[in-house]
Amino acid sequence: MTIRSSVNFSDKVGPLIKKYGRAYGIKNTCSLGVILIDRLSPELREQLMSSVAEDVDLEEIQSRLLPR
Repeated sequence: MTIRSSVNFSDKVGPLIKKYGRAYGIKNTCSLGVILIDRLSPELREQLMSSVAEDVDLEEIQSRLLPR
């Protein structure tokens, strides 16, 4: 049996995308988010989706996707 849950992706990752959009003066952060997620490797995209589904903290998501 599969348990389904609803995750608001915008609430979870939106602040991260908006942060980078503001840094570069991009007003349409929705389009920026689509472009950035599309450019992720399949492995990183899967990691992002599972992190959001598991309600991982935003700072941890950022450190996983954007290592320093």
